[in-house]
Amino acid sequence: MERDMPELAQNEFHSRVLTVLGTLIEHVVCKCVQVIQSLLFDLIEILEKLLVRKNNVTRLIGVVQTFLMKCWFLVNTGIDEPLVCRMNRVVSPSPARRAAAQCISVVSPDGCSYIHEVGYNHVFYDHAKFVHITPPRKVYNQIITQGDMGFMRKADLQQYAEYISRARAVTTDNTYPLSIALGLQTGDIYESDDGKAVLFWHYCGFAYISGDPSDAFLDEVYDLMETGTRRLILITNDDRVIRFMSNYGCKIDHRIEYSYEGSVPVTINTDRFRIVPVDEHNITNIKGRIIPSFSWESDEQFLKNGVGFVAMEDDNICAVAFSSAVSDEEVDIGVETYEEYRRNGLAGVLAQRMCEEITSGGRSPVWSHAEANIGSGSTALKCGFKKERRVVTCLSGRS
Repeated sequence: MERDMPELAQNEFHSRVLTVLGTLIEHVVCKCVQVIQSLLFDLIEILEKLLVRKNNVTRLIGVVQTFLMKCWFLVNTGIDEPLVCRMNRVVSPSPARRAAAQCISVVSPDGCSYIHEVGYNHVFYDHAKFVHITPPRKVYNQIITQGDMGFMRKADLQQYAEYISRARAVTTDNTYPLSIALGLQTGDIYESDDGKAVLFWHYCGFAYISGDPSDAFLDEVYDLMETGTRRLILITNDDRVIRFMSNYGCKIDHRIEYSYEGSVPVTINTDRFRIVPVDEHNITNIKGRIIPSFSWESDEQFLKNGVGFVAMEDDNICAVAFSSAVSDEEVDIGVETYEEYRRNGLAGVLAQRMCEEITSGGRSPVWSHAEANIGSGSTALKCGFKKERRVVTCLSGRS
């Protein structure tokens, strides 16, 4: 046939063929690069899981399964445009079962979603139209789909004031969450994609959840516990949150929170010790663990928004009491006494001085401590505090 075509037509035909072949090759090469890049990112994630979560084999298996399923989709779905992929999780009573039943959701450019339930061979096509759906097993309460995933997004600092009401809604002591939302202390705020839950993560590591978190949201909180840039100790009295974190192997402990009833006189040997405010001249000399740098990002931030007192013997600091967290209504008190100066009543006197300072400014003192810290509890009761509630702390193996 080609011999019967005029030369001009042959040249045009060859040109078109070359153009089509060139476009096809370019498309295939671009697609291969996209696929390789996507899979490399997943391989990097798997390596990170291996390094960070050596003690959590079940979750690592889930990540590997998801990676393999992504490969399957790239080969079998026929989607010829870049994929938008996000991990979904099937809610189930058991973390092991949930990890084995992770879902991958692949959305094509035309909006069609391909969802595969890893490990149970339930493939869902076009979930918007509910075509070709195999019903999930009875063990699941719900499937978290692309429209309601419960994943977190980190709030911008300029948005923090929008979360003040959510911080007030925290059902444990809310001083730490409010200190972040009010911009008085450093911390991070994460909101679930569905807006039903908010995580407040204070600079010191204390974290609080406001609202109704999904399992996927809690899973992201656990990720922060394991891989975050600083420790995360989740403080809660939500039974469902406690069960979830316990199932993931978190260490469960308790804290006691106190409210203030009124001043009780506490005295010390004033011939030996004197009480002075924390200021720019002595703050750098304060040493220990529970000191202003425990919960304040900088000395300047503390001196601007906080308050504290130290007990001095001559020129030596013996003990410190300070505002560990501050809100517009309450101030949480932290106290540390140096080992060689304990049993002199310094903690009680400093705490009492803090209470006087806080109440004179129209706010209420609050107090909390690990349940095992009997000495801190004794000091609180001597200074006029009463037990308000017993809450749970959740820590990962990393903390």
